[in-house]
Order: sequence, then C-alpha cells, then structure tokens
Amino acid sequence: MSDVNRYGKVLVSERRAKLIKARIDGISYETIADDPEFGYGGDVSAARKDFTRARRAAKAAEQEMADVWVQQQIDRLEHYLVCLSPRVDRGEPRAIEVAVKVGERIAKLLGIDAPVRAEVTVEEAPTVQDLELRDMINAAKARIAAEEAALRGGQ
Repeated sequence: MSDVNRYGKVLVSERRAKLIKARIDGISYETIADDPEFGYGGDVSAARKDFTRARRAAKAAEQEMADVWVQQQIDRLEHYLVCLSPRVDRGEPRAIEVAVKVGERIAKLLGIDAPVRAEVTVEEAPTVQDLELRDMINAAKARIAAEEAALRGGQ
C-alpha cells in the first residue's frame, strides 16, 4: 500500500472519529455537514453515509477481535486434547471425561451444537385484585340479568 493511500485512510479514520464524537455530543448532521472542518461541503447525505460506514467499520473490527479470541480459545482447547490424548488412549476414565468436555466446549465456541430448546409454561395465580374484579363483574352480570328479567316480566 502506498504512503498516499495510508495517509488517505488515516484522514478518513480521523474524520470519522471526529464525526462519531460530534454525534455523541448531539450535534446534528446538518451542522456537521456545514462545518468546514469535516469537509462535507454542506452535504448532509455524505455525513450520514460516512457515519454509517464508521459504525460498520467499528462493528467489523469488533467482530474480527472476537473471532481472534474464539480462535485462541479453540487453539488452547485443542492443545489440551493433544496433552490428554495419551491418557485417553490408555482408557483412563477421567481423561476421557475431560476430553469429552473439551470437545463440547469447542463445539459450543464454533456454534456447532444446536441451541437447547426449552418449552416453558407460565401459569399466573390470580391476585386479590383479579378475584375482586371477577366478583364485581359477576355481580354486575347478575344485576343486569335480574333487571332484564324484571323488564321482560313487566311486559
């Protein structure tokens, strides 16, 4: 990569960092676009796009770091399996048990295992207010039924 390309990337990175800081501070895209320090020349759309790109780049960098961490963990676990291998080959129960757990951890880190499904049923017990409301509704229904019966009987 040429020095010109590196310099351009540094400038973009600095501008985006300043843009993110301005947005965190609550500065509008319009104000940012009009500020000559940012170099958007009043183009609000360009400021918005740049902000979106900055967020995507940050997210990609975070994902890359997470992927590196996962790979380090897998490498360590595989090293543990290599170390356990002679004991597993001899049939030592504890070594086999630990090796299986290490394998399960690797599978979990790689997302190979399907998520565990759980069926949950929630039953709520009625509260005192629920019972009082039910009684009030039943009393109102009974009163209305009695009034209707009286009206029908009076015809």
